[in-house]
Amino acid sequence: MTFLKPVRLYKDLDLNFIAHPDTHDVTKVLDVNAVKQSLMLLINTYFGERPFHPEMGSAVSRILFEPIDPIMTEVLRRSIEQVIQNHEPRVTIELLEVSPREDDNAYNVYLQVNIIGVPTPVTFSFTLQRLR
Repeated sequence: MTFLKPVRLYKDLDLNFIAHPDTHDVTKVLDVNAVKQSLMLLINTYFGERPFHPEMGSAVSRILFEPIDPIMTEVLRRSIEQVIQNHEPRVTIELLEVSPREDDNAYNVYLQVNIIGVPTPVTFSFTLQRLR
């Protein structure tokens, strides 16, 4: 009897650095979760923050400190779209919506992407909020 090993499209280190209970090695994130983690890292990376890749990053963190209005909401949406298109070749954007939450000085982001090798679109949402 032959057992087929599941094919993993993408894998990366879990940046929570949780030890695997059996191997005590750092756990991995796989497939869709690996791509989601990569997208979040790209969106939250400042320009010049990554050694040897100063061009990689976005203006998102800077935009979060600007007053919330329709123009800045569109600037934020375009900045997210641009960083994904420029630095994440595994995905294409199907839908990207950014909604301001003025009372909380935050934005809700809804993202639907097609991931290469995944048959259905993947959706996720998150909140962007300045830290200080």
